[in-house]
Amino acid sequence: MLNGRDLRVYNYGKSHAISFIPFALCSALCNAVLIIAILRMSYCHNSLRCQREMQIICALAVADFVEAFATVCAGAYRIIVIMLNLKDKKFRLLQCMLLPHSWLWRWSDFATSFMLLTITIDRLFSVIIPLKYMKWHSTYLSIAIGTPYTLSTLLSILAWHRPVTEYAEISMLCTNVYISPMFYMFSKYLTAISSMLSVILYIPVVLLVRIQRNHMSQILTNSQIARQRKAQMRMTMTLAISCSVTFFLDTLPRAVGIYGELINNAKISFNYRYLYVRVYSRNETVVKFKVANS
Repeated sequence: MLNGRDLRVYNYGKSHAISFIPFALCSALCNAVLIIAILRMSYCHNSLRCQREMQIICALAVADFVEAFATVCAGAYRIIVIMLNLKDKKFRLLQCMLLPHSWLWRWSDFATSFMLLTITIDRLFSVIIPLKYMKWHSTYLSIAIGTPYTLSTLLSILAWHRPVTEYAEISMLCTNVYISPMFYMFSKYLTAISSMLSVILYIPVVLLVRIQRNHMSQILTNSQIARQRKAQMRMTMTLAISCSVTFFLDTLPRAVGIYGELINNAKISFNYRYLYVRVYSRNETVVKFKVANS
């Protein structure tokens, strides 16, 4: 029978795990629809779906879908662990890392943030060197998508270092921060910086688009190049909305979460040391004297 405090902890853990699933399912569904819409007509030559920027957006959607799928798996797994009252059962670090959502999260965390930065850089190229940008084809697309994906894969491999080289046991819930604390902190800082850069670099992109739009409005032409440039401007401004949403719903929460985690850990450590000194000071005056003079 659980007491009041244990019951609150149990209900909080269960509700936290359950909350993973609806949001992740919604994200997975939206990204799946986007991926299918882009790839469905990829064989055509003049369709919007065949433009390189749409292929890059598709690559971002794939990374987002992987992250959403991993989140659904994590939510389902943790609900089962909590419902079966197995959260106090110990798992080795390697066992936790072998769970599908653990290594999928590691890759998708990097991939989503790097692809956001890639989209911003792509838009920057489209407004700074528009004529050259229109001539770039498959090689540019391979680099734009292959580089973030490869870098994400290489960095996610680092997450295996501690589970493979160190024998330790943690709760069967397998919370990521406990599998590899240093890598967890490194990955969160790096992805937060990447997301922040994707927002910061988009500011000059928007300014340049406004300048070019005013210039284009003074030129009455219906040439193919002019139409392509206008289409690029519309795409850039549309992605600016996505960029602003990223800032408020991804970058800020990620940065605040890291800061709050550091502050919370510092408070817990301080309170623990304070309690430790008080308990021993009540029983041993010698310890109290040493603490006062240390």
